[in-house]
Amino acid sequence: MSSTSIAITPVPWDHPDSIHLRALQRTEINSLGGCEPGVPPSAADVPIFLIAYRDDVPVGCGGLRPLSSSAAEVKRMFVDPGHRGPVQGSSSSVARLLLESLEKEARARGWTELLLETGAFLVKARRFYERCGFAQCKLFGGYTESEHSVCYRKEL
Repeated sequence: MSSTSIAITPVPWDHPDSIHLRALQRTEINSLGGCEPGVPPSAADVPIFLIAYRDDVPVGCGGLRPLSSSAAEVKRMFVDPGHRGPVQGSSSSVARLLLESLEKEARARGWTELLLETGAFLVKARRFYERCGFAQCKLFGGYTESEHSVCYRKEL
């Protein structure tokens, strides 16, 4: 990881880079014994999807699914394992840059609250969200019956 050139770019849900990164995420979660509770996201309900590119290589992604006029759900946050951690020459990470960009997109649409679900077993992801100002909240939406989920909320 010698480059510090990270570009966050909006793409359609079904863009080839989006499909590729979401497949990597699914493979990683499956390898850890994870499951996918709730309603799977689709192009119809995730109108905002961002890709992080490092020198034109897709290395991370994340999207927003509207829940109401004031809230959205963070969906499919993922960074390729080879690109996790601080970006060289910066105190930030690809994940943090993506999440900050999603928060900016949410604010621009008038959303004042972000919610998300992650696997209870994904301890590093949970700590990341907590460091970014998210607080654990009760399970919501399609996750209310999930034994494997932890939900978070952040007021913007």
